[in-house]
Amino acid sequence: MKACHSAILVILMAVCCRARDSTLACDNDALRNLPGDPTAVDLISRGELCAIAAAGNSKDPKYIFDLKRVKKSNRELSGDYHANSAEVAQMALAKLGVEEDLFEIECEIQPKAKKEVRLYAIRDKLAYVGGWFAIHLATEMLADNDQNKENLSWSDDYRVEWHPRKLAIIILPAILGPELNSEPRDRFGLAEPGFEKFKKLTEEQVIDGWHSWILNHEGLLNGLEPTGEAVRYSEERCTKYLRGQKALVQSGSGNP
Repeated sequence: MKACHSAILVILMAVCCRARDSTLACDNDALRNLPGDPTAVDLISRGELCAIAAAGNSKDPKYIFDLKRVKKSNRELSGDYHANSAEVAQMALAKLGVEEDLFEIECEIQPKAKKEVRLYAIRDKLAYVGGWFAIHLATEMLADNDQNKENLSWSDDYRVEWHPRKLAIIILPAILGPELNSEPRDRFGLAEPGFEKFKKLTEEQVIDGWHSWILNHEGLLNGLEPTGEAVRYSEERCTKYLRGQKALVQSGSGNP
């Protein structure tokens, strides 16, 4: 199970390494370059995860129709991207700027969703989708409040404490990329165990530094695609979406 999880992270984060499970592993070339049509469409239609992720990375809207068909192949999303290709299709559609899918991911990070759904949506979906959409949502999680400090660990992950604030400071440097993250990284370092000591800062100072830097550079960042400007978010719409998914709604969330 750990090998499978590692393989999917390779797909979604496009890191330069090969996962153990060769049926899921794909390198940077596979993530950035789809074969010509109709081969690409065939791979997407068959639910090939690398092809689906690459379609999102392509930023080419011609793949939207086929990605929507893959997503519909599993009507009820599980919130766990490695459960089915429909989850990865949702992420690819969001990266292509489709409002419905951007909305669904924004909804999945809300406290009314199950912990495991929030964990995957923040750690993996936002990190893959990127753009101002992901940057501004992750930046909101850096605020020092109880909601952002809720432990989202579950199942066999209980031994590790994952909360939105910690997840956000981990994914933000990757979302920004090396060209944009060099300044805050040089000034504040990263909020990783021991890393902050190189800058003689506490973890809280690292988080506050990144938070302030992003807010001060919003004009530079808010044009990064997908921006999420078209998302029509409302609590009522989110509750309806989560209720429709059934597995996503927390017991005790106040929903009937």
